[in-house]
Amino acid sequence: MGDTRVPLFTERGPSDGTDHAVGHIGMFFVAGAGARASIGYWVVPSERRKGYAAEALRVLTAWAVNHADVDRIELYVEPWNEGSWRAAESAGYEREGLLRAWERIDGEPRDMFMYARLTARA
Repeated sequence: MGDTRVPLFTERGPSDGTDHAVGHIGMFFVAGAGARASIGYWVVPSERRKGYAAEALRVLTAWAVNHADVDRIELYVEPWNEGSWRAAESAGYEREGLLRAWERIDGEPRDMFMYARLTARA
């Protein structure tokens, strides 16, 4: 059960017609958490709002729900990040609640929405 990270690519680059990375997405197994995994993704600012995160999340999720070692997939999204929680919802994730001071980012405690999707085995 290793972590999986892949770059996100566009179909065509802006001027030269070549593919180029626009971000990344990864699935990470939670140590000691049984059959639970977490997905994280990021898109460069100039390529946001084009559907790349939502599409990559749908593709990775379609693979993950069939992974024998996964029963639950989780996403953590800052409440201000509407684009990210819209991507999660479009990929079939349900918001389960608000985790207060869940993670430190740049040394500051941050709230996170928790989203989850269960596999057929769960």
